[in-house]
Amino acid sequence: MNSRIRGLVCSALASLLLSGCGPSYNDGSGLQAGATVSLKIVGFGPKRIEAGVPFNTQPDGSAAAWVRLDHPVDGSHATLEFDGTALHTVAKGSLVTAVVPASFYAQAGTHTLDVVETTKEGTRISSEKVDLIAR
Repeated sequence: MNSRIRGLVCSALASLLLSGCGPSYNDGSGLQAGATVSLKIVGFGPKRIEAGVPFNTQPDGSAAAWVRLDHPVDGSHATLEFDGTALHTVAKGSLVTAVVPASFYAQAGTHTLDVVETTKEGTRISSEKVDLIAR
């Protein structure tokens, strides 16, 4: 085998082997190919609210929650969930926000927030849950 063909074969083999080293993820979501597919909440707010009282009050009087993730979710569909129920969500970069209906925080207790990201390829990734406490 001449050196040119050997070089091409080695290059193709190396590419094939490296492509199987981890999940491939390159759909415009901000993660690079070969990155570990995970979704981590690095900040959120509010952490505590008063039951029945709107928080992060929006111009129309509604309440809103926000979550900051460890990577941008541009190019995918991200949904903020409150106690497992999907909210109308807006995502830009690594910031995810949603309006929270008043009925969701009317009673005191511990509620959960999490984010579900669906990539263009159809992969669903869920973050860990964080607690939002209503007193």
